[in-house]
Amino acid sequence: GLVERIQSTDREGRRVAMERLSQLPFHSERGGYQVPLDKEAVFAAALPHLQSSDKWIASLALQILERLRTPEADTVVMKLIESPNPEIRMSVACWLGWQGLDQGALDAVEDLLFVPGQDHHLAYWLTGTLKALSERGSADAQQRACKLAIRYTRQNLHRDDVHTANDVQRCLDTVANAAPWYETTLLKDVLESGLALQVRGCALKWLSALEGPEGLH
Repeated sequence: GLVERIQSTDREGRRVAMERLSQLPFHSERGGYQVPLDKEAVFAAALPHLQSSDKWIASLALQILERLRTPEADTVVMKLIESPNPEIRMSVACWLGWQGLDQGALDAVEDLLFVPGQDHHLAYWLTGTLKALSERGSADAQQRACKLAIRYTRQNLHRDDVHTANDVQRCLDTVANAAPWYETTLLKDVLESGLALQVRGCALKWLSALEGPEGLH
């Protein structure tokens, strides 16, 4: 079975088994994995691989633990929000955000999102975490997510690449969810920015819907 293969000394077989486990159907709000599994056995088999020197294996181990949704697995995952590894910290922040939990997620976003030259992959998931917390988080988490989204947008108004446009789009969604009274101000800044046409076009459409044609003058 998959558990035995994860514990085997066959590196390739172990990798394939862990990839298979990470791809099984799961639902974060319905108890994790949606297929019959011996979760205790999976937890015991995957846990040691968090310390693997192979970054992909360590990442797969984390994904498996995130999807188990048992008290033991959740405790291990939550502690990793302080990990020195940006990829792991990002993954845990996303995992928390989709549950509507801060518990260090916004600290991780703030630490990672504003690093100069940040990897597009990380920025994608970090801005997605802001959006998730603006939808599901506490009032305090929503407001802090909004502030971080505004900060990110303002710091990147000059960038015209598609990746940044998509990140800013998620930030605008965050502001719309958490602080709609500020939305028009930020939309006007985006409209007049050097951001890619796609996000400026969305800003124009949203602003027109909020203020009417007269608000565009």
